[in-house]
Amino acid sequence: MLYSLFVRRAFRAGLFVCLLSMPLVGRAQAEWPDQCPNILAEAHELLDAHAFAVAAERLEPCIGSSQLAVYEQAQVFVLLAEAYYEQQKVSQAIATLETLLNFYTEVAVENLETDADLKQVLLDLQAGMGSADATYEYWRRIGDRLFEAKAYIEATAAFDEALMVHPNDAYAMARMKLAAVFDEQGVATTVDAQPEIEGGVAVIYEELRYPKEARRMAVEGNVVVRAVVDADGTVTHAEILRGLGYGCDEEVLRVVQTLTYTPALYMKQAVPAYLVVPVQFRLRN
Repeated sequence: MLYSLFVRRAFRAGLFVCLLSMPLVGRAQAEWPDQCPNILAEAHELLDAHAFAVAAERLEPCIGSSQLAVYEQAQVFVLLAEAYYEQQKVSQAIATLETLLNFYTEVAVENLETDADLKQVLLDLQAGMGSADATYEYWRRIGDRLFEAKAYIEATAAFDEALMVHPNDAYAMARMKLAAVFDEQGVATTVDAQPEIEGGVAVIYEELRYPKEARRMAVEGNVVVRAVVDADGTVTHAEILRGLGYGCDEEVLRVVQTLTYTPALYMKQAVPAYLVVPVQFRLRN
């Protein structure tokens, strides 16, 4: 039975342990009847007895119960989805699991790499419900959600699952192509148009101030800086690839952070990309 398969895999992936430390978000923490812990135990027996309607009726009031630990609240969602599914209420089962999945991705999307097994359990279970078109739409939504969260490896896998259902889908293929250009930091390594400093490189020298220590020590040379220009044109990170010291490196980083940029483009979309700029320090005679 679907439920038994999920529970077996979920325990192996550490679902209930992983969710134990997460706060339940987006749900009212109302006071519910004290019997929810008992109802949760009873629900297992009801499902085994194929009393799916009764199990659903008993579980529904326990969603968000303050009497349950977070991992027990996760079990309520899973068991309720099973009860709906076995009654052929596929849309309700999907909605129930998606609530749990949304909760997981919103709270722990930064942990996708370490919690990949848990993520896959949830994806596998939900994707198995409904028609082929519903399955495709599900994977596409998950791919988009992961893409927006900059989890590009996982997004590529989700779009690949969508293509298993509709092999020639242009949207999924385009998103996969776009996701493939990003590195582990979520920065595009292949672009059609590089990011640019608005006003050109000359703007750097309008803002640059020769550090007093460098001037006193007659330090000259080039500082090479690499900045990440995000899709909105802001610098999210900058690092010195080759420095001079004596305050020159810090001055370049300061100036780079204050400028405005035109973001890189790939497939006509603005994407985060690297911009490498050499900055020259020369003393005037």
